[in-house]
Amino acid sequence: MKMIRAKYLIPEPERCIENGAVAVEDARIHRVGTFDEIKTLPDVDAIIDLGNAVILPGLINIHTHLDLTHLHNRIKPTSNFTHWVFQLLGARIRWKEADYTASIEKGIRCSVEAGTTTVADIANTEYSFSVLRKSPLRKVVFKEVIDLNPDHAEDVLAKAQSELAGFGYDGAVPVGINDPPVSPGKPGMMRVRSAAGMICFVWGFHPMHPIPCRRNCIGWLLNLPVRKACRSARTLLRHGMKLNS
Repeated sequence: MKMIRAKYLIPEPERCIENGAVAVEDARIHRVGTFDEIKTLPDVDAIIDLGNAVILPGLINIHTHLDLTHLHNRIKPTSNFTHWVFQLLGARIRWKEADYTASIEKGIRCSVEAGTTTVADIANTEYSFSVLRKSPLRKVVFKEVIDLNPDHAEDVLAKAQSELAGFGYDGAVPVGINDPPVSPGKPGMMRVRSAAGMICFVWGFHPMHPIPCRRNCIGWLLNLPVRKACRSARTLLRHGMKLNS
């Protein structure tokens, strides 16, 4: 058993242990406590002393696009969402599988180095599923469902469901359907939620829709009882701190 020691250990909110330590066995946390407590365990055979540092639970990134990692510092800041999207599309227009894979792998490395151990990744391609399957990160991968025309909702959803089915879902990588900020309003959200419930996927949605969509969609969502809204699909609200009445 390995023991990791640091000046501070924060095992949960509002609890800080000075001169703390964590006992790890077979890559799993066996026990946490003070150094004096943990060092008495009979099976400790190695000690890693981090010194003046803090040990805390792994961070969770609830909304990431790992396949965009290689675009860091390549997209010009803009207040125009459409211009921003066009930059993303243009920068990746010649990307092949190796480019996407390398970008996702770098994103995983950056996440781990920053202390992130769990991600909810929004994917436009199938590569996130295959790369994250081999990653030690805890993960949920969402297939992004996006279209500007409400009349296309059924076709777009059918395509997304077909693609998800083709990924060979086996539970190793939890998958879901994501409703982005530019999806087609309340009818589209209802279809996404229904589809997620039917196939036992996670439904992720983003409250920061354009103003007309927020009025038509989010106001309607706020009026739903929580139990009813979440009855048929596991639901993840992204950036919920932005949502108000």
